[in-house]
Amino acid sequence: MRVILIGDELLSGRVADANLSAIAKAFAQLAISVKRAEIIPDDEAAITLSVKAALAEDGQVVLSGGLGPTDDDRTRQSLAEALGVELRFDEFIYEKIRERLSALGHEELAIHRNYALVPEGFLAIENPIGIAPGLIWRNGERFVLALPGVPAEVCALLPAVTERLRDLAQEPVFLGTIAVAGMKEAEIAERLERIPRLAGRIAYYPRLVEVIIKIKASDEEELARAVSLARESLGNAVYSLEDEGLESALGRLLRQRALTVSTAESCTGGLIAHLITQVPGSSDYMRGGVVAYTPEIKSRILGVPADVIKKHSVYSPEVAEAMAQGAGRLFGSDIALSSTCVAGPGPDGEHPAGEAFIGLDIGRKTEAFGFRFRGTRDQVKMCVAKTALDLARRRILGL
Repeated sequence: MRVILIGDELLSGRVADANLSAIAKAFAQLAISVKRAEIIPDDEAAITLSVKAALAEDGQVVLSGGLGPTDDDRTRQSLAEALGVELRFDEFIYEKIRERLSALGHEELAIHRNYALVPEGFLAIENPIGIAPGLIWRNGERFVLALPGVPAEVCALLPAVTERLRDLAQEPVFLGTIAVAGMKEAEIAERLERIPRLAGRIAYYPRLVEVIIKIKASDEEELARAVSLARESLGNAVYSLEDEGLESALGRLLRQRALTVSTAESCTGGLIAHLITQVPGSSDYMRGGVVAYTPEIKSRILGVPADVIKKHSVYSPEVAEAMAQGAGRLFGSDIALSSTCVAGPGPDGEHPAGEAFIGLDIGRKTEAFGFRFRGTRDQVKMCVAKTALDLARRRILGL
């Protein structure tokens, strides 16, 4: 299968692609793998040429982007040209679009009629969260699928798409997931690839602190054995058997244990609190947070002694501990997390970029943990925030 990503914004670097991974994962469930992916501009001739080539060489093609209503959205026209068919206006689809516009509180405009233009032979797939429907053409095992470019809409449409194409699966494929934190991809691979039963079954999807592992099997029993072997090998680093972030796993744990959490952040600027509150229902356990960026605010709001800051500097385990204690007192939470670091890109005096200290106050015990992270400023901040969540998870579990 070939994936064609459409958009001048992708080629210019203004927008980073987020759809290829979602498409590949969805079709992996059908044992259909992506053999090639390309990025092309919003140009009708280029899209037409790419679709024709993909059909001739691969027979299965997924496009993302160019389904908007404006003149620079040319995917519909290109599909019609590539397959030698006409565009038709679908009244039924347009009625659905009008309902969606009304539900979103949008004024109906003449340009919205372009959403209902469908190449002959294509079926429209209703977009459950957006306006532009997906489009699919099929002839035996050959298919062309066009999806919007908005990542959330792509993810929302993919389940309906894979259900329509489920008969193309060559063999039943069962996929398991293991989410790991605190281990590098190479270290994980070193452990898992020693296990004969896992040979050729594993794919790794590393993030900054987390690594999502996908395990493939031919039946449920075999998958259960493979997941069990991998989980045993990786031990406490496993935080979930779902494709989710640490914030979801920590939130579930906090809710199960009826615990509350608060944050006191410096270099992460509220990122720890943001991650925690990204989880629906986080108000059950999130008490509040403080961004204490300056020494003055650390002392005045969190009660960090000025002499501690002066003696050890803001980049120290002592200050991280005092910040966590201050947040615990201020919000009355069972657990408090703090962060102080040099986010970079350069050093701050004698403190190198990436030097970080995370404070954790839990069960009347306060600890601080030191780290040295590498990467851009954004990457360092995310590493600190995700690591703080993992530390809280481990301590709640008594690890």
